Amino acid sequence: RPGQVTYQPSNISEASINDNIVNFSASKGIKVPENMLDIPLIYWIPKMHKNPIGSRFIAGSKLCSIKLLSKKFSKALKLILNHMKVYNRVVFERSQLHQYWILENSIEFLENVKDKSIFHMETYDFSTLYTALPHREIKGKFFSLFNKVYKREAKPFINVGYDKAYFGMSRNKSGCSFSLLDMIEILDFLLDNIYVKCGKDIYKQVVGIPIGLDSGQDIANLLLFTYESDYVENLAKTDVAMARKFNLCERYIDDLFVGNFPDFKNHIYEIYPRDLEIKLESNNISEVAYLDLKLTSENTRLIISLYDKRDNFSFDIVNYPYIDSCIPKKSALGVYMSQLIRYARICSKFVDFKLKAVSLIKKLKNQGYYDRDLRRLSLKFFRERKEMIDKYNIQNGNAFIGELF
Repeated sequence: RPGQVTYQPSNISEASINDNIVNFSASKGIKVPENMLDIPLIYWIPKMHKNPIGSRFIAGSKLCSIKLLSKKFSKALKLILNHMKVYNRVVFERSQLHQYWILENSIEFLENVKDKSIFHMETYDFSTLYTALPHREIKGKFFSLFNKVYKREAKPFINVGYDKAYFGMSRNKSGCSFSLLDMIEILDFLLDNIYVKCGKDIYKQVVGIPIGLDSGQDIANLLLFTYESDYVENLAKTDVAMARKFNLCERYIDDLFVGNFPDFKNHIYEIYPRDLEIKLESNNISEVAYLDLKLTSENTRLIISLYDKRDNFSFDIVNYPYIDSCIPKKSALGVYMSQLIRYARICSKFVDFKLKAVSLIKKLKNQGYYDRDLRRLSLKFFRERKEMIDKYNIQNGNAFIGELF
């Protein structure tokens, strides 16, 4: 945002910052090894496909002192996220109110919109999600959320183990356990101690969510969820018909899809705070790109194909292994099979499946793959995954091979 200062120079020594993090982590049952006494570096990543070239800033390090605390907290947040998903599934079954918009991937999105009649589509992007909201705002929303979840679960601890987290009546004997107060204190600490290095200089992030740390995405997801859920819930108390117009809203982190709700834009800053910059990405209500999907509404019937913005880049992208690389041949060929499965799962029409498959075959041949191997795998795909392509009405394997080669 113009005039906003996200990072401020810090005169606190790196040793003091690490000591503070180590001591706080220890108070939560987390031991920070000596080889992790570091501060994340901030990286600038160019967006070469933008005109003019854009920028993205990411902070991260696999050995920074705050990583373990953030990682454990991330697992606890995912448990809370799952609680809200299950809870709001019941809410929807009973009231037809869609308060949980969060998606895990494009396959889940496809499940949510399949068989729906869609006449109007829009997509939005939260361009300042990680660098805009005041910390006081974030803390207030999470204080309310944590209280709701712990009260409903009626168990005092989130026990975080090596591979999962769960609510329990007693503290975990191996691993760490977070009470309601612990969760509030950890969030406060993480937001108050976001330090990054640029060269020899140390900066403190004074606004927004930590970028690049394990828990950053979970904090962002849950924060937006609180705005969305609260708005739909409160709106339903006075206008349930209007509240149900949000039933085709789906969000993957900072990418939002809105279906069959032309007036959604009038609600944006009633749902979300004005500190967030939210941009309309689409310009055609009948055709939008969302995640890795291209969605087209034909007489309210949704036609789905694949979308990859890298196809529009003015330079080549190497995104598949060369056959003569260090990767085993079987693994390299497995990439081809997995992509055919992905194309068939997503594409409604054979013409779109064929377009992607033929393009992939051409690229792989240029990278050393043998025609005979690709033909063999194509036939194997047809025989073993026939249920996925029955919708294309292809009679036999020879006809399928003939279309691709």
